[in-house]
Amino acid sequence: MNRQQYPPTFSDETLTNHARNELLHARYLISLGDYGSLIAAKAVLEKIVDRQPNFGLVYTDLVNLELKLLDTSKQSPVEMVPKFRTMLERQYELEGNSPELLLALANLEFNLSWDIDLAQKYHAEAVSLAPFNPQVHFQYAQFLMKTSRFNQALDHIYEYIKLDPTGYSRPNTVWIYTMMGELDLAEAELKNLEDVDGESAQYNFAALTFYEANNDAQSAFKTLLKILRDNDYSEQEIHVLTQRFAQTGLQGVYHWLLDEKQEASNVGHGTPPLSYARYAINAGEKERAIKFMLQAIDQRQRNVVNFTVDPIYESIRSAPELQPFYTQLRPNIDF
Repeated sequence: MNRQQYPPTFSDETLTNHARNELLHARYLISLGDYGSLIAAKAVLEKIVDRQPNFGLVYTDLVNLELKLLDTSKQSPVEMVPKFRTMLERQYELEGNSPELLLALANLEFNLSWDIDLAQKYHAEAVSLAPFNPQVHFQYAQFLMKTSRFNQALDHIYEYIKLDPTGYSRPNTVWIYTMMGELDLAEAELKNLEDVDGESAQYNFAALTFYEANNDAQSAFKTLLKILRDNDYSEQEIHVLTQRFAQTGLQGVYHWLLDEKQEASNVGHGTPPLSYARYAINAGEKERAIKFMLQAIDQRQRNVVNFTVDPIYESIRSAPELQPFYTQLRPNIDF
């Protein structure tokens, strides 16, 4: 990127302060995590860009948010890459380099372009630029974990927790430990999280992932019911699922979600077609799972990059149809 010099955009300091306040409001909405809040945050960020296009701090927030929302968008993720790159280049022109910008570039190149080398380059630059920034280590740990470099990922998770011992994200840490097979560490973090935030959606999602990986069907089903109630399932539906679980276990529950409910919302496994692949796996239908997984890969759903490490995919990971994708995300390189 070639940085250009721009004259100050905000001759009126009030406009600058207003944009900053709006940005803080958008970040608060994003922190809530639910779909409605994310859509509201997107509207706020787009308004800032429309009214103050030279307010450079907004662009990484908008790109990161749009990446989160891609699975619910009708636009092709691949077609969105040039738009996202242009927005991040604009921020660089206005604000210069920053760890936030480098992390956004790394996420874009890994999650949508599947360019591991370039994502690695941006992560390494972020660590060099801001070695005491907790988020730099946290996001680098996720990248390393997803590319199967578990020991390095653990090093950066430990650094992340050391730098932010009271504010680090326990749900995401539970998830990372679970993906790496470090179930004792995941369980300890889950217990800590339960003590402070045991009723939140973040807790329930982390708990469901852990319990399923730990083959604890009873706890997984109990947690799933909490998620479904939070998503306005009727008591009649809960009753049907409770009977289904008593008769056929989780396999029957996920068969119901896949074929009878045809659940399209995120109730712990993302959105279709990726969620359908996961439901099919849990329902014991591997061939259907492979079909849905290929659809998710074709659509470049953001979380397909977890395929190489998420234990739920173990039963289909060796499928010949999925080998090209699997090989692409497991670099035979030493960074």
